[in-house]
Amino acid sequence: DIDVDAKALIAPRAEAEIAFILKAPLIGPGVTAADVIAATESIAPCFEIVDSRIDDWKISIVDTVADNASCGVFALGTQRIDPRELDLAAVHMQLLKNGQPAGSGLGSAVQGHPCAAVAWLANTLGELGIPFRRGEIILSGALAPLVPVVAGDHISLTMSGLGEASLRFGKLPSFEKLLDTHSQFHEEAARIAQMHQNGQRAEALTLLRSGEYTRLSLKVMGLLGALADESARTQPSARLAQAPAQRAG
Repeated sequence: DIDVDAKALIAPRAEAEIAFILKAPLIGPGVTAADVIAATESIAPCFEIVDSRIDDWKISIVDTVADNASCGVFALGTQRIDPRELDLAAVHMQLLKNGQPAGSGLGSAVQGHPCAAVAWLANTLGELGIPFRRGEIILSGALAPLVPVVAGDHISLTMSGLGEASLRFGKLPSFEKLLDTHSQFHEEAARIAQMHQNGQRAEALTLLRSGEYTRLSLKVMGLLGALADESARTQPSARLAQAPAQRAG
């Protein structure tokens, strides 16, 4: 599993995709599906977590462009498969959310064949002078509809011949945990203050700078920040999420 800090996302939704890891450049226009296969080192099962700052995902194409194409984050499974070993159009994907079926699809769901989707993107970007470079990861498009996810959810997928991938979205700290930590912090602060009043100033200063007081202080601030971020998630945000990969769909 890969832990994902869900609080960094606004309204995440999961897509199951086939990722292409390139061993050679692809420069459009003129790229074919066969060229994509030839330029690919390996493929892997992949989750793309798309995100939107538009309330309730009520988006138009204008909103999507303004919101950086709803980019969020992505994660690859551990398997690396030679694309020449599989009929990618026939790859079957099964998606689970918290152990329950949440979607399924075939490789053919993306423009008939994942390689065709990658070729389309290479050609489209090639016309703008943007090449695919060796080592880049290309996401070929979702094999099934988006699945909303929140903190605490666990999603997993299996792809025939490709293996599996899973993500667990981290739970945010509870308000009770914040109160408990703040209480510990208050007790430590009171102990240091008492030492100072009793003339143990050097010892109090040492504790103030590097002891339990500092640890608890940082923990309280971290919990406060996490809860504040969670509160902000319920409001429109100006943040633009960005995934470091090219997407065909």
